[in-house]
Amino acid sequence: MSHDPTPPPAAGSPRWIRIALVASLAVNLLILGAIGGAVLSGKPGPGGRSGDEIRRLGVGPYGRALTSEQRAVLRDRMGARRADLSRTGRALRQDFRQTLIVLRADDLDTARLAEMLQRQRAGAQALRDVGQDLMIEVIGQMSVAERRAFADRLEQSQKRRPRGDRKGADQDR
Repeated sequence: MSHDPTPPPAAGSPRWIRIALVASLAVNLLILGAIGGAVLSGKPGPGGRSGDEIRRLGVGPYGRALTSEQRAVLRDRMGARRADLSRTGRALRQDFRQTLIVLRADDLDTARLAEMLQRQRAGAQALRDVGQDLMIEVIGQMSVAERRAFADRLEQSQKRRPRGDRKGADQDR
């Protein structure tokens, strides 16, 4: 009776699962980079200690379409939630630093990385939720004329913004 010294092939994950995992990791890292950039950015901006105070709320073009006076009102309204916002910001920064440690490790702990990315996503969503609530409050206090001017600035900001898909859409016409 002969014995085959070749071990049976190792049972591994199907290739599509590994590809999906890598793609998911790439998307999460892009999100993480955007969140980390917003949270860790210390660039001075218009109105306030630094412009990242409003940017980190994730209100994007809506925040940029506000006048400087309206941004001041938004910052004032943030005051009531400053402790929560600061806690969330500190947690995001700490998680980001821990993520860098995990990424630099010789052996990547994908479960730990996934957990950290999920926590960061939840923290960023909490900031966006507060930002949306505050934007609704500020917009709700605007007069009709102020709201219309806000809508015009918002529309203009989208027209000025280069879009990668416009070129292709224009060529189809």
